[in-house]
Amino acid sequence: MGRISSRSAFARRGAVRTVDPIRTPRLGRYPTVAPPSATIPARSSFGRTVAEPTFAPAAMRMANDATPVRSEFADDPDMAGIIALFVSELPSRIAAMQSALSTGDFPQLRVLAHQLKGAAGGYGFPRLGEAAAMVDRGIGEGCDHNVIRSRLGMLAAFAARIRA
Repeated sequence: MGRISSRSAFARRGAVRTVDPIRTPRLGRYPTVAPPSATIPARSSFGRTVAEPTFAPAAMRMANDATPVRSEFADDPDMAGIIALFVSELPSRIAAMQSALSTGDFPQLRVLAHQLKGAAGGYGFPRLGEAAAMVDRGIGEGCDHNVIRSRLGMLAAFAARIRA
């Protein structure tokens, strides 16, 4: 924090008290505190390594689970047809995302991940939306290619469990 001064130019102009800025040599005296449970990804230009969070949403933690995933709207007969269509198109969506990654087309990959993120919740698959959001966010934060590949792999593994 700055120190309070009454002898500055502001005080001479009528201010009762002012706060002077901290001088650079004094900054080293204060400890740096970081959150213990996660690293905070830094914003950077794409291609630079950015710290991967140590936490993951439920979709990422469950990527290796073999339990089939069904829509939250599976019992709604009015939704059955469009859910089946969404699920049938899911493999081609994932393949398009993997193709964009393999060619290095990160803007296209981000568009596809963002579209899937938005659509998944509407069809009753919020965890799929979370997994797609991790890919979208990773690209936006400039995460390393390997981080994006890992997140897309977890998204694909989770998507493979989805049933109409």
